[in-house]
Amino acid sequence: MTLRSKFVLILTALVLVASLAAKVPRRIKAGANTNFPPYEFVDEKGRINGLSVDILRELEKQSRLRFSFEKDDCYTIRSKFEAEEVLMLSNMIRTPALEKQFLFSHPYTTVYYSIFTRSNAPQYASWQDLNGKTILLESGSSLADVIRQKTDNVRIFHTAGSAESLERLANGTADAVVLPKVQGFYLISKLNLDNLSESCVLGDPISFCFTLPLGYGELLQMLNRELYKLDQSNKLRSIQNKWFGIYNSDVTSLEAHNRQYRILLFAMLLSLGIIALFLFFSYKRLRQQRRYLELQVAERNNYEREYYQRHQLFISGPIVFLKWNDARRDMFESISDNFSMFGYDPRDLISGRLKFNSVIHPDDLERVLQERQQNLAKSEFSFFQIYRIICPPLPGHDPGFEVVNTWHYRNPVLANNNLAHIRWVFDYTVALPMESSSTYQYYGYILEISAQKRIESELLKQHQAAQVAINTKDIFLTGISIEINSPLNALIGLSRRLSDLNLDEDQKAAMQIISNSAMHLKQILQQIHDFLAILKGSIGSVPQWYVLKRLVEPIIAEFQIKIASKRLAFEHNE
Repeated sequence: MTLRSKFVLILTALVLVASLAAKVPRRIKAGANTNFPPYEFVDEKGRINGLSVDILRELEKQSRLRFSFEKDDCYTIRSKFEAEEVLMLSNMIRTPALEKQFLFSHPYTTVYYSIFTRSNAPQYASWQDLNGKTILLESGSSLADVIRQKTDNVRIFHTAGSAESLERLANGTADAVVLPKVQGFYLISKLNLDNLSESCVLGDPISFCFTLPLGYGELLQMLNRELYKLDQSNKLRSIQNKWFGIYNSDVTSLEAHNRQYRILLFAMLLSLGIIALFLFFSYKRLRQQRRYLELQVAERNNYEREYYQRHQLFISGPIVFLKWNDARRDMFESISDNFSMFGYDPRDLISGRLKFNSVIHPDDLERVLQERQQNLAKSEFSFFQIYRIICPPLPGHDPGFEVVNTWHYRNPVLANNNLAHIRWVFDYTVALPMESSSTYQYYGYILEISAQKRIESELLKQHQAAQVAINTKDIFLTGISIEINSPLNALIGLSRRLSDLNLDEDQKAAMQIISNSAMHLKQILQQIHDFLAILKGSIGSVPQWYVLKRLVEPIIAEFQIKIASKRLAFEHNE
């Protein structure tokens, strides 16, 4: 070999070593998803922990590889990895689409994915059962690619982490959550989500791999060699047993099973002790519980009896319940059976064969519709209306009156009847706006008030008759006062003229009595006139001082005349 060839060979070796040193950094920054227990999470002491972390730490012990961890949520770590701010990710699912973007190591664990749902929700048995459903998934998870490959039209909503996905599922936000079986059981137990359960395990297991950017093939080969050594030394299986326990179906570690058996035995002994204490205290409380149950049964019977009575009132009572909306116009969604008391079949209103507008009296229909629109325009969503409805004749009622010809075309029930009834109803309605601001959902009830209207009509007639009698009385009293006032004025005038003549003392006293009596009578007529004016509201009363002697003296004078003719004694004291 010539000197030139040796120089080229040495130069090539130096370039290869430099290239290898550039591609294999001394310390590799690995992204750690802190929301992915038990694979990766931050423990109580603030340290990064989990299955993949233990594997990387074991790789450090047996190789020159060194790792540092960048802790954050899945979405942020994924973004940093794509920007190569983080050199390696763990717990990635290997898919054909992702293989075009990244490098994947040999799998270090296999994961069974399960569908988790609420316990009382429909259960799923395969990927296809998720079509049309809403799935919660951790943002940045590579599982989204698998779900889109396995299903057709699943709605995926992303969350900050798997724990948040399960909590929102428990609150009814979505239909299901797809998680690794181990992680799902781990978080459900830790968060005490008792209303969640596993619906099914989805197909074959999925492998988790370490992922590197393209161009780091030498680092990937080194990583694969170290993983192979870790697997051959059974250290990989030991790490899996540590974190998976009884959740993983392929665990065969005797140490893990022995630990589980000891825990199970201790739990059984503790359970037996608790059961013994429970039976001891239960024996003492047996009579109290029995009495309590008897009271509960009695209360339940009373409740059922009351519910039955209310149900009967709803079915056959005097109140008719209605429900409809603008979208279906006059076709009711529901109506109580007791609407038949008006002579109509409720099923005709639900099917649309009979329009409710044709039941309303034509003279009231326009007013009813206008009032409803005015209330809605003023945002008054609860209101009442009083109107008349047309009813076919019913047995036991009066024959009614002849049907107007135009009603036959509006109301098919009246087409076979020549007679009809008019009934008054009280309609209370509550309108609830629907998704569109121009449509409403209506709830209401109808109560017949025909008897009340008849009583009101009779009271109105009696009131009018009483008013006529009062007016007649006022006219009569007014006329009487006028007719009496004219001769009374003549009498007062003549008495005054006679008083001016030469009369003896007895004649003057008699004329004075006549004059006072006439004036008293005139005052009575004036009082009658004032009283009528007060009743009409023309004048009011004004309190004032009055000398009682002026009122009493004319009365005494009249009595003295009457008593003198009967020869009776009359005395008075002021």
